[in-house]
Amino acid sequence: MTEQLLEALVNLSEIRPRPPHPISSFGCYIGPLNPSDPRLFHLIDHCWQATGTIRERFQVIRRKISDHLQSCPGTSTQDCRVIISLYMIGRTPQTAAPTVLLISKDADY
Repeated sequence: MTEQLLEALVNLSEIRPRPPHPISSFGCYIGPLNPSDPRLFHLIDHCWQATGTIRERFQVIRRKISDHLQSCPGTSTQDCRVIISLYMIGRTPQTAAPTVLLISKDADY
């Protein structure tokens, strides 16, 4: 089952190349990640909503990840809520890449 998840994640390479118009992949700026020291603001990653064709391609990947999680023994997305989201993350929009985040309150999930 782990192989299936890895296969789904490997398909992320389909969305890794820069789109012809990168700005179309960026939605609202969400903010810096872990901005503990304002002096390091330029050295930390920043987060934007992912939009456009990258987001459309992600919907297919998201379904594969969700299906895989539901098929794992002892897990159910109904029992434990898992958020599967796509963001553009990087130091600048020019260096940001699509990044899938899986978020759950259940550490064992």
